[in-house]
Parts: sequence; structure tokens; C-alpha cells
Amino acid sequence: MSRFAVPASLALLGMIIRLLPRISIDFRGLRTISDVFFMANLILFSTITPLFLLRLLLYPRRHLQLPIIERDSLQFAHLPLWATSFLGLVLFAAFVIAEGRVQPARGWGIAVYVCWWIGMACAVVIGFAIMTVLMSGSSIKGKTAYGRFAPLLAVLGGVTGVATGALIGAAICLPGAGVRPDQERIFDDKMAEPVIFFSICTVGAVLVMTMIVYSVLMHELLLVTGWPPPELTAAIFFFIGPLGQGGAALLFLGDAAGKVVLPPPPNFGADVGGVPIATASGVSGDDGITTGGVAIQHTLSPSLAALPLNMIGLIFALLLGGMAVAWLVLALINLFHRMARHELSWNSSWHGLVFNIATISITSLWLSLALESSFFRVATLVLLILSLLILLGNLVCLTRLAIKRSCCFRRTTGV
Repeated sequence: MSRFAVPASLALLGMIIRLLPRISIDFRGLRTISDVFFMANLILFSTITPLFLLRLLLYPRRHLQLPIIERDSLQFAHLPLWATSFLGLVLFAAFVIAEGRVQPARGWGIAVYVCWWIGMACAVVIGFAIMTVLMSGSSIKGKTAYGRFAPLLAVLGGVTGVATGALIGAAICLPGAGVRPDQERIFDDKMAEPVIFFSICTVGAVLVMTMIVYSVLMHELLLVTGWPPPELTAAIFFFIGPLGQGGAALLFLGDAAGKVVLPPPPNFGADVGGVPIATASGVSGDDGITTGGVAIQHTLSPSLAALPLNMIGLIFALLLGGMAVAWLVLALINLFHRMARHELSWNSSWHGLVFNIATISITSLWLSLALESSFFRVATLVLLILSLLILLGNLVCLTRLAIKRSCCFRRTTGV
């Protein structure tokens, strides 16, 4: 299951690179680099998925029995990344359609929305399945430090997958699929509304669940076990994912809701510089129905709702981004602590580092756009470069491991 972290990380990095022109970072070949990441995601997703399903079909008792929960429960944290990889391909299709590379754009746009609902349903089902399976095996957990931490990290993986689906849904709903601000919109706003509202609801559930799990994790770290065991050194970076993706999703959703679902009228606030005022016939810039000079609101006013939605997303993104950075610092301290004691070794959970650090990068990217801040622009580049370096390091370690196992196999078989 941990192999799904690689295509999911490639999809997220491809999305970040595709959005760099939004913050005035553009050069020749940037779109090609993004396409390479997305195509690598497509190849890996198409290869790993049938192999994973075939393995489950051939050895169901080895992977689906409850006794594996205590031993391999951390693997559940990577399972939602399958849905994330699929949603990354959906986002790539949205980018291609928005750039006018396929026709008819409207028909393909509808297909993108349908595929997003399929991927989001898979992410939600996998999240609930993780919690259900782990709760069913609760009687065999808790004796070891690994058994206490791994199920909590698995739950964080589940909520991160759902938050990523909400983020991608908001990116699809933005004008031009969020590629460039001046691009013509080709997707249907009526199909975007349920996507945005459902994504906001799922992000709310994700944040509440995350706060509950974090409370338990802090209790374990401070009062029970201390630092997680060495084999979970890299997995502690999963603490970052829900916060990074949740903050980015709220930023994207606030922007999408303000532009697509509740756009202010063209002449909103023209009388007093953007502030609605009471008049004899109602409220300036409002869509309320008036009776005898009193405004009666029967529906949510676009002119009054767009700005609060954007500000709520911005404030929550700043708060969640700060908490994500705090967890990143703690995870790095734990990493250096294990390195100093020579207890650090590479394993499959290291694939998740790229994905979780990239979640902070995309939050920083959209903050730099919303606040027009050079600080967040630089932070975006630093986190993106760090993610790419970790991805390269993981590929090197994976290649060395494959060569080592190949040599051991040859010695054993005498080839």
C-alpha cells in the first residue's frame, strides 16, 4: 500500500508546478515538467493498481484478516493515496481541457466532474473503512508503542485523502481550472456548486477528526511512550498532511465559492466603495426583496457572502499552516534525534514524506497569491525544492534496495 504514496506525491507536485505561474513564476518548459509528473503518476497508477488487486485476489487471507492490524496497520495510512492518485489524474484532465487541448471542452468538463465524484466517493469510503477495520481490531492493539501509534497514523492518512479530494475539487471548480487567472472558464457552474459545498462539509469533518486524533497523539507523546519507535520516524510526518491539505482546501474553496457559487454583482458597492448601505428602496448592492422600504432576505446574498467566505478560508489556512509547520519542526527534531543515535533506516514509509511536505507547499502557494506576499512565494519554492530532493533521495534508496535484493536473489538461486 505504501507504493501508492509515490504516484500521489507525483500528482501533487505536478499540481504545484502547474500553479506556479499564478505567483509570477513561469518559464519555458514549466508546463512540460508538470505534464511529466502527471504522466508518471498515470504510469505508476496503471501499473500498481492491477498488481495490488491481483495480490489481494491471490492471497486474501494474508492481507484481509484482523490479526494483521497490529502488525501492518500503518499500511492503511497509504491506502487513501490510491484515491488521491486517481484524483490527480482527474485534475490533469481538467488542466488539459482548460488549456484547450481537447474538444469539445464542455463534454469533457462534465466527464471531469463525474470522475471527481467517483474518486471522492472512493476516498470517503476508504476513510470510513480504515476506521471501521481498526475499531474492529481494537482488542489486539495497544501493547507495543508501534501498536499504539500506527492506527492513529492510519486514521490521519484517511482524513488526508479526503482533504486532498476536496482540494482537487475546488481547483477544478476555479475559473480555468485554476491554471491562469485570465483564462476563459469552460466548466459548468451548476455542476461546480455541489462539488464546492460537499467539499466544504468534508473538510469540516476532516478538521474535527484531526483535532481528536491529535489530542490522543499528544497524550501518547508527552505522557505515555515519548517519541515513536524508530520504524515510525518517517511516518510521523503524516501529522502534517491533514493540516496542510485542509488549509489549502479551505483557501481554494473560499476562492471558488466567492467566484463561482456566490459572485458579487458587477456594480456591487459602487455608491460607497464596496459597502452596502440602506436606502429607501432596500439595501444598495443587495438582492433582497423590499416591502415598504425594508429589505427582506430570502436567499443568501452573493454580495455579502463572497468576502466572508474568502476571509474565513484565509484565516483558517493561516492557522492550520502554522500548526502544520509546528508539526514539521517536531518531525524534523525526531528525525535528527534518531540520526544522532544511529537508529535511522530507510523503509517504505519514507515515500509519504514527499506528499506531506508538498501539502504545506501548496498552502503557502495560495497564501502568497491571496496576500501578494513575497515571503510565502519564497516559502513555496523552498518547500517545493525540499519535496523534490526527498523524492530524488527516495528513488535512489529504492534503486539501491532493488539492486541489493536482486544480488541476494542471484546468490540464493546460483544464477
